[in-house]
Amino acid sequence: MPIKKELKINLLLLCVSLFIVLVFGEIFLRATGYYGVRGESVTNLRLVEDDVLDYRYEPNSSWIKNNLRYNINKHGWRDYNHDYEKPDNTVRILVLGDSITNGYGINMEEIYAKQFEQELNKDSGSSNRYEVITIAMSGLNTKQEAYLFETEGIKFDPDVVVIGYALNDPEKGSSLRKSRQSKEKRSLLYKLKQAANRLSIVHLLYRSSQKLRWKISIALGIEETADYVKEDYFSALHNDPKKWGSVVEGFAKIRSLAKEHNIASVLMIFPVMSDLGNYKWTDVHKQVSDAASKSNFIVLDLVKDYSKYKGSDLQVDSGDHVHPNAIGHKIAADALYQFFKKNDHLLTHSADKTV
Repeated sequence: MPIKKELKINLLLLCVSLFIVLVFGEIFLRATGYYGVRGESVTNLRLVEDDVLDYRYEPNSSWIKNNLRYNINKHGWRDYNHDYEKPDNTVRILVLGDSITNGYGINMEEIYAKQFEQELNKDSGSSNRYEVITIAMSGLNTKQEAYLFETEGIKFDPDVVVIGYALNDPEKGSSLRKSRQSKEKRSLLYKLKQAANRLSIVHLLYRSSQKLRWKISIALGIEETADYVKEDYFSALHNDPKKWGSVVEGFAKIRSLAKEHNIASVLMIFPVMSDLGNYKWTDVHKQVSDAASKSNFIVLDLVKDYSKYKGSDLQVDSGDHVHPNAIGHKIAADALYQFFKKNDHLLTHSADKTV
């Protein structure tokens, strides 16, 4: 047999063998409950006619990303089901936020709001029951969170509202319509790449390589730093008059609603998880804290709590300086619990509660 023909046959056999291995590997992973997905995988968003926020989650739906299932309740939020009518002897705390508060990359019970709720009810020495209700979505900015407070949050009759503030909150905010229009223009190669990213075996290989790289980096004492941290994107956001003005406008809207409905307001600031021992965004935190205080928020800054750890120990993924892992959420829950113990007047139903 000619050498060229033999090489072609061997190459064909190799390709067929690899294909069979991939098919059976995919079947095995899914049969054992592993269904990892990379790329754009939030498939349960619906477009709505709304100038402020043009998308919502489909109620009673779910999606999977990174082998983690995100379940959405009957009202369209990643939380347990709550009725709008508040039960007797119940104190309700409403938590608003973006992808951090929505629990990006972690199980729902690990989200700081849910851990905080457990701590409150476990240590409750009164007849009151505590409900911590989450209204959050990835991509929200402060102005959109204020809008959801007005249109959705008030329905739950909360006694306290907590805003989970991240340093990327002055961003413009996501738009599903614009995102879909952008996808339609993307190349065939990009679409094929996204299709490949939906295979569990591709996800497993990717995540395994990422974890190995992360372990090597930690062992060598190297902290991966994203470009947006190197270029100080967060300071630039807060120095932009229009973007920062949107945050101040959101604070004022929340203040107005809170005063009207006799709701106490708390702002919790999440730090950037990079070089926490020599933190360089202190001025940004002060800027946010001062603006929130002017809108009658009581401010809880997590930077001191986070600074006891290395940034890489708190990141949900290597190089992700924004989203905390379960440990980071636990730190936030504990800090929030201690904050409310110190300010226990916030958890009362007193008619003269200050906001």
